[in-house]
Amino acid sequence: MYECMTNDDCGNPEVCCSYTPAFGKRQPQGRELPTDWDGMVHYCLPWKNENSTWCSLNLQFVEESEYYVGLCPCKPGFKCAPTTELDEDSYPRDSYGKCVSVQY
Repeated sequence: MYECMTNDDCGNPEVCCSYTPAFGKRQPQGRELPTDWDGMVHYCLPWKNENSTWCSLNLQFVEESEYYVGLCPCKPGFKCAPTTELDEDSYPRDSYGKCVSVQY
């Protein structure tokens, strides 16, 4: 259930430590759980990047963040910005965007 507790635990700058709820296949059925289990699975997942289909406007890279709740945000040097490229029915514009470089 715990692949990481912090981004540093991942040992790879291409990924972040993501905490997500243990729903569906990630439920701990039949597994021995740590006594301090927080109900979340902790995975090292890749950062979103300029080729990602979408990103969450509510989740941005923060240098000081030790981990992220939800999927990883856009990688360092990028931010999630509103876009008209996504299907608004599936990706509402007030919630989803695309990763864009913060260097102009």
